[in-house]
Amino acid sequence: RNLISNTLHLLLTNDRYAAGGLIEEAIDTTLWKNPPMANYAPHYPAADMEFGGQKLAAGDLVLVSFAAANTDPALAVSRHASSNRSHLAWSAGPHACPAKDPARLITVTAIENLFNRLPDVELAVPEDSLTWRPGPFNRALAALPARFTPVRAARQPDPQHRPETTARSDQGGAQGRQERGGLWSSFLSWWKA
Repeated sequence: RNLISNTLHLLLTNDRYAAGGLIEEAIDTTLWKNPPMANYAPHYPAADMEFGGQKLAAGDLVLVSFAAANTDPALAVSRHASSNRSHLAWSAGPHACPAKDPARLITVTAIENLFNRLPDVELAVPEDSLTWRPGPFNRALAALPARFTPVRAARQPDPQHRPETTARSDQGGAQGRQERGGLWSSFLSWWKA
């Protein structure tokens, strides 16, 4: 949920994305600048050691900070030349998060559905009044107040009177996909057919 809210924060406050920027790109920008997992679990060296020119005594607290790693000035120049997905928010190598693909899919689906159902959603307060929850591990907003035009809830069909299903004409191309609600929604429609 923090990835969803942090990405929504970016989409609702950054002019680059307000004009319909790509959700996937917004997710990666969020993972660079406001990753929901800012610091990873504490580690403690079993023996005295040196790491990156720093002496660590056995038992010293060591925190791996994904947020800090993403702001390394040495990466600033190469970030633009390399993939936007080269952040460390999911970790890397054998320690990479095993749920990164489902997390991305859930985030894209949630945001697509929100914007499809509430196309005029906007931030209800000035951005500088938003506060972040305190904590050493998570980077999350305390709240993300939004304003939108209420949408009438769809009537739920009576379970005893199921309507007969009729064949739908499928609109092709990007226009049909856009009217039905994005790539994920199109995939679900295809899968259910």
